[in-house]
Amino acid sequence: MPKLAYPNPDWRVTALVTFSLAALLLLLRTWQLAFLAGFVGGMLASRASRAFLLGALSVAFAWAGWLIALYDVYPTLALSELVVQVLGLGVAFWWLLPFLTLLLGFLTGGLGALTGHFGARLFLWAEPAPVASPKA
Repeated sequence: MPKLAYPNPDWRVTALVTFSLAALLLLLRTWQLAFLAGFVGGMLASRASRAFLLGALSVAFAWAGWLIALYDVYPTLALSELVVQVLGLGVAFWWLLPFLTLLLGFLTGGLGALTGHFGARLFLWAEPAPVASPKA
């Protein structure tokens, strides 16, 4: 099966697709599949560093929006305080649970994007033809 030509979308399109997919997965209550949101974004990214950064930030921003909604609607702050007390920390460390949650989303999205980027390069997209350098 021949490989497809790389579509080369703008970085904003890649970020929007990844963010939208991560937000959709959160709305469907399947946060565990955030790896797939990063994977799809990584398939569209032109470089590996851009894939990691766009996947990680897009998923982290989607999770941040979800956490803001949770902290606004539910008594999640009390849960955060309870968790840090169980860990033996003071109530002043209430921010630790949301921070660790966002860190998990950041790493999950970034690693998913790297996997998608390299997997798409191996199995899906054809490499562009090399551009001849101008002769001096």
